[in-house]
Amino acid sequence: MGIWRALAPSPHLLGQVAFDPARQTPVLLARGAGLRQHELWAWDGQRFQLDVADLFPHQPPGTVQCLMSTVDPAGDRLLVFGRTEDGVVEASGARAVLRPRTRRADRASWQRVTSAVVLGDTVLFVGRDGAVFTRDGQRLVVAHRALPDLADEADELRSVVVDPERGVLTAASTAGRLHTFTLDDGWHQVGDARAWGVSLAWDPIARRVVVLSGPPGEDRWTGAPSAGMWLRGWPADAEPGTPPPLETRAPFGWHQPLVFDRARRQWLLLASADEVWVSPSGAAWTRLDQPHRLENYYHAHFTWTAGGPLRASMSHHWGPTMTLVGDRWLAGSYPSGETIWQHHNVAAAVPDGLVRLDPDGALHHLPAEGECQRLTAPWGGLAGLNTLARPHAVLCHDPAADRLVLWAGGDGAGWVFRDGAWTALPPGPPAGRGLLCGTERGTYLLVAGELWLLTPDDAWAPVGSAPDWPAHVVFTSGGALWSVSDRQVARWSAGRFEPLLELPEPVSLTQEADRVSTSFVPSVVAYDPLGDRLVVHGPSGVWELSVSGLAAADAVLPEPVGPAVPAAAAPPAPVGPSCYLLEFSVAPGGARHAWIYAHGTLADAVDSLHAALSCPDPDERELLASLVRGGTLHLWVVRGGTLTEGVDLHPFLVREAGDTGDTASVRPPRVDLAALAGVVPELTGPTLASDGYLVVSWTGPRPDPDTFSYLRDGIPLRAGFNDLES
Repeated sequence: MGIWRALAPSPHLLGQVAFDPARQTPVLLARGAGLRQHELWAWDGQRFQLDVADLFPHQPPGTVQCLMSTVDPAGDRLLVFGRTEDGVVEASGARAVLRPRTRRADRASWQRVTSAVVLGDTVLFVGRDGAVFTRDGQRLVVAHRALPDLADEADELRSVVVDPERGVLTAASTAGRLHTFTLDDGWHQVGDARAWGVSLAWDPIARRVVVLSGPPGEDRWTGAPSAGMWLRGWPADAEPGTPPPLETRAPFGWHQPLVFDRARRQWLLLASADEVWVSPSGAAWTRLDQPHRLENYYHAHFTWTAGGPLRASMSHHWGPTMTLVGDRWLAGSYPSGETIWQHHNVAAAVPDGLVRLDPDGALHHLPAEGECQRLTAPWGGLAGLNTLARPHAVLCHDPAADRLVLWAGGDGAGWVFRDGAWTALPPGPPAGRGLLCGTERGTYLLVAGELWLLTPDDAWAPVGSAPDWPAHVVFTSGGALWSVSDRQVARWSAGRFEPLLELPEPVSLTQEADRVSTSFVPSVVAYDPLGDRLVVHGPSGVWELSVSGLAAADAVLPEPVGPAVPAAAAPPAPVGPSCYLLEFSVAPGGARHAWIYAHGTLADAVDSLHAALSCPDPDERELLASLVRGGTLHLWVVRGGTLTEGVDLHPFLVREAGDTGDTASVRPPRVDLAALAGVVPELTGPTLASDGYLVVSWTGPRPDPDTFSYLRDGIPLRAGFNDLES
């Protein structure tokens, strides 16, 4: 049977890095989501490997709020603690919890404790407000109360280290103020790192504290990230107030965990969840890319190329296309000859790259090499389809018929794209969010608990049912059909999905009270056909499973169990909706303005214009009124997606009493709706829904060709307000 392998720790709430004398390597403490929240990952020289799956097996999920570590110099051993709501527990398997004996104010300080250190023979727990707790038998007592000037969380202690040479605890605040602490004398501010977001560490070779910070004199807000970070000794061998000498450079960051690897005699810097930098003392830094989370993974569409690795197309318009090479995601968008608005893109893999169907209904091909190409005009052949902006549309490539298959679940409609054109499919499967899988037999669709097969001749055939299987992905491997539910991996056998393996314990693909104990962000799962593996990204980190280990020698793709719905029964392609377009625009060259209101009723279109012109600012009202008088104010009539005629609205403007022209008394112009309704034809057929889309087209010359307009043949518009100059 297959075994899940942890590739990377949780990207959320990464803990500390420390050198473990017993393992003779740096370790990373990570806190994630789910049942298993507290992990220890050991460094092997190139990457962190999972070593301890649960540091606190006897603690209920969610009780340990913060991980802390320190090295006990007396025993040369790593101590790991977890702060709970009302105490601290050591990661030794013991159930006992030390509880603070404090006042209410000190209990508030306890909630800000994030560091543990050994000073002499005493373990201290240090809060970001300067409060220090120590152990007294089986209780925690206050050794020093919070510092008044650290009560503001904008400047608090963020990095704490012991200086054994001087017998003091050294700490740096958010603003770079340096403090020392002893049990006898308490806190003293002793310097300033002259930079925000610094980190401290102990250098066992030079026997001194080092400061990782920006260049002296630059702070968090003015220091250029390209300047990097400086690793400097402190106290510096220089006159008071002078910058410490530059020793080496590290990547720019903010309170980055730093530790000296005594076994390899080099620094290790955890720059982020996907970056580790190493440097021999005083030498240049080397970046080691790590297996890591996919940025905004819960907004990703996972796809792949037939001859290349798994790719993730981000649904946010600012998200890049990422490529999974081995166990590392590499960022970098495709070269694009035109801008593709990526929000709610529907993406699929094809033998040479990716295809994307954008929210405006245009199909784009992004080859593995070369420029992006648009294959269809907006809504070309998809007129009347309104569900691309919702999470019900899925797209896949079908190798059996060399076609693209689109399932618009909100409409319960299917389409195929071949030979440069879309064709509507016959009815068959029920409406709902579906999952597609292209195979050598055709395309399988799992929707509303039913499994269907789209045959190579574009006919739907029922295969079976899976009413109690909440699927997240469907894929083919080893000649079989597979799926992943909220908790299990299954293979289709004997007319159903037969579960074969549980998901990793920390992974949750949906919100379940017994599996999620921190703020919920779901994991996502994808199949990588090149590596024949499942890859899971989420708050629990990155996991992989080799599917070949679950394969069966007699596995076959499921056969239809009923007659196919013939392709000849396919309905004609729907026409676009009818609507009114109210355009308020000014030609380029001066005050560029291009507002278009798309509505299914005349009253809604006019009301939208009145609302825009009735802004509270009198100066803006005057400006808009002047643009109305000198610009385009036109009502366009669209029937079935086709622009048929237009009406100039200037003759229908009403000048209200009291409009003297004085700025303070300017009243917005209004359209005489009753008079306009007498000359504008009524709409017929389906009208534009309040959340719908349409593509405006016309045959021959555009109506009213002498009127300036931002409308273009094939332009996509959304219901309501459209700003074509934004």
